[in-house]
Amino acid sequence: MHERIVAAGGTHHGVIYTYDDTLPRNRSSIPLWVSTLEEFLKAHPAEDALMNRTRVVLGPFSREDRLRAVEEIRQMRGGRLLSPEEINRLVAEEREQEWEELERHTGR
Repeated sequence: MHERIVAAGGTHHGVIYTYDDTLPRNRSSIPLWVSTLEEFLKAHPAEDALMNRTRVVLGPFSREDRLRAVEEIRQMRGGRLLSPEEINRLVAEEREQEWEELERHTGR
């Protein structure tokens, strides 16, 4: 949308993108949306702060929270990393085991 408007020579007052995981789209999340957007707007008080711009709002997680999480991920070493093929094989094995167990319990 942003690209289309700007490419056509138009203007807009900003586009804010969000993620369902951190800002769910349901009635019970309205207070979370209000507080998150209020905080965002306080951080960008100028009337034209978002003019022809886009922003991603991740919800109630601060920049420091996100940086801390990135650092924690960076420090994860020595764990076993699985390729997509290995993951698929393990999932298939678990499904087969669960199926066999179900068959034993149901007598099929």
